[in-house]
Amino acid sequence: MPDSEKQQATAPYASWKSFKTFLELLADMGVPERIDRTVMSRMSGATQSNIRVALLFLKLTDSDGSPTTALRELVDSHGANEEWKSALRGVILPAYEPVIADLSLDAGTADQLWKCFREHGGVRGSTLSRAVRFFLAALREAGVSHSPYFKPPRRPSPPKVKEESERVPGIAKTPETRRPPQEKKGSESREPAVAKNLGDNRGAGWRSHSFHLPNYREPVEVKAPEKITKEEWELINLFMVGTIRLAERAPSPSDCSEDEGQVAGRGA
Repeated sequence: MPDSEKQQATAPYASWKSFKTFLELLADMGVPERIDRTVMSRMSGATQSNIRVALLFLKLTDSDGSPTTALRELVDSHGANEEWKSALRGVILPAYEPVIADLSLDAGTADQLWKCFREHGGVRGSTLSRAVRFFLAALREAGVSHSPYFKPPRRPSPPKVKEESERVPGIAKTPETRRPPQEKKGSESREPAVAKNLGDNRGAGWRSHSFHLPNYREPVEVKAPEKITKEEWELINLFMVGTIRLAERAPSPSDCSEDEGQVAGRGA
């Protein structure tokens, strides 16, 4: 077989339970002329795609979804314990042979198993873990013994969610975004992190504070004293909210009548 043909379809990474449920559906309703999305209409789009990958890899369908003789024989054997296991072994072992050809099923290690799937199964990351789980579940279902060291790799941990000031470039950590120091339980009260007495800050240094707003590419900059207090930030916030509301307010009836009078006067 040419090397190009050995680069077979991706190893199945569907849930084995979902795959087996689909075969039970075919056993109840019969194998159709073609396996398409209408046959799997009760499943989610992702599950449909995953099952089609499994059917193609296991040579149970052609590339166009047409069922093979192996699929019909496997479905016909469903419900008969030994016949089912025998038919399943006849599907699973030949399909995975190019992936685990150099691996000992009886004494291989987990690391060797993962390497085979990475190099010959076309899977990585979380898909690698799911593909190995499918394979091991299929072996158990078919009654095939395997190395006690075989196990799926751990799934990658989700990325840590950063604070807004770390996640969005350009947002500076201001007194508003900084977390106040935690008070130790039972300790004496300390001075607050922000002084309540505003005092005279005219001699303080000034700096620009940048903020990112949704739908705006450039950051909004506010120039304020470097040692601004929490109360002063709240005052700026009130001023900005009031200004925006004033700008959005529609002209009052008296303003309209005055404008109309001036226009009428000019017309006269």
